Amino acid sequence: MWDNDFRRRWERVVEDELRIPEDRRLRLVALGDTHLNCGERLPAEATAAIAAAEPDALLHTGDIAWLPGLAPLAEIAPIYPVRGNRDILDWRKLPAMRRFRIGRRSLLLFHGYGSSLADYLRMRRMAARRSLALRTMNLGFPSEAASDDFLVYGHTHLARVEAVAGRVIVNPGALTEKANVYGRGDPKFAVIELGADGAGTVEIRARSADWHVTCILPFTD
Repeated sequence: MWDNDFRRRWERVVEDELRIPEDRRLRLVALGDTHLNCGERLPAEATAAIAAAEPDALLHTGDIAWLPGLAPLAEIAPIYPVRGNRDILDWRKLPAMRRFRIGRRSLLLFHGYGSSLADYLRMRRMAARRSLALRTMNLGFPSEAASDDFLVYGHTHLARVEAVAGRVIVNPGALTEKANVYGRGDPKFAVIELGADGAGTVEIRARSADWHVTCILPFTD
């Protein structure tokens, strides 16, 4: 049985606010699953691609693995990370979830490895079978994700942009080319734009020969 203090840290949700500029849409870059080795930094071309998106803030979905490796991103915009299952070294430094108030809407940022050991192990078994059903399953979602307008998560390394029951669900995929059970995918991140009127877009940007938009989802209030 966990002690109460540990459980509070496990379930900890940090509340934040992001303000929409008066003259344009708020622009966020969501990235994750960087899996940096000790002493490693993000590839310069990935950092440059994120800078070119001109974000107001950066949201990291966890599995950073080496927190100092994100230092170049902090020079672009404020960065808001959550912890993933590989962030053992920084477990106490990083929250499990962040909830952002953005005008009339809310966004929940989390890693998505499940609310229980059973959830996590089931996802591991599906990944071992290379099941693409993980792309659109909400198995790893915490109970806190029940009412937010935007859900941004990672863990699966499978990019996802979907509008479901009036909510926008985003998985930016993995920013680095580290191998996983699905092979070496193209590096990806997401760009989320949101205006004061509640309308906006979500893009997934990926790099093959160069960085480009692979899909775009418009949404309205």
